[in-house]
Amino acid sequence: MKMKVGEGIIGKTFQHNKSYMYTKLEDILHDSSTMTHDNIHYLNQSYTFTNIQSIISVPICMEEQTVCVLIIYQNGTIPLLNEEDKELLESFSDQVSIALLNSALFEDVKKQNELLTRRDQIHRTFMNISLQSKGIEPILTELRRMVTSPVTIVDFVDNKSYGFLKFLDIDTKAAEFHTHFLLNSKPCFYTIDANNQAQSVYIQPIHGIGTLLGLLIIKAN
Repeated sequence: MKMKVGEGIIGKTFQHNKSYMYTKLEDILHDSSTMTHDNIHYLNQSYTFTNIQSIISVPICMEEQTVCVLIIYQNGTIPLLNEEDKELLESFSDQVSIALLNSALFEDVKKQNELLTRRDQIHRTFMNISLQSKGIEPILTELRRMVTSPVTIVDFVDNKSYGFLKFLDIDTKAAEFHTHFLLNSKPCFYTIDANNQAQSVYIQPIHGIGTLLGLLIIKAN
């Protein structure tokens, strides 16, 4: 099911960040009436509601933000769920919230560690290439291997370009590039007109001290 905020008992619980307990069939039917036809169909396929007697629905929050809903349905001949069960479920939802938060924090730390490791590898790779003083071509080859997309390096020191845009007319484009990237160090998507053909690219400016030394250009797929 794909529930909207405020739709049915689940959507209502999510919207108001509040627990609800139902022990009367008319109340259950009333708050369920806002569900779409498709969601009612999916819900009826997943659970038998013929003898539904009581429901408890509680929100699960992460950092004071509702992220999901925990709901219990009770079938039978009489309502059995009570306030004590509601408090127990709220307590359990707190434990679920802690588990979700810990999982999210772990994934964030894991991604940060992977990023730092990758950055260290890249730094060492390019330091080694730089120390060999073999020019831009080895750097370009390594970049191609890393990003697996067509790459161009524009060198404003020698007014040359290397890579898939190697025939780019730097003299003609220099003023345009300096206008857009001299004071802007942030990467961005850009459209380059090369050989009468528009190329959609991603550009990372390369700056020195108050100088635009070049551009790293990656072809956008």
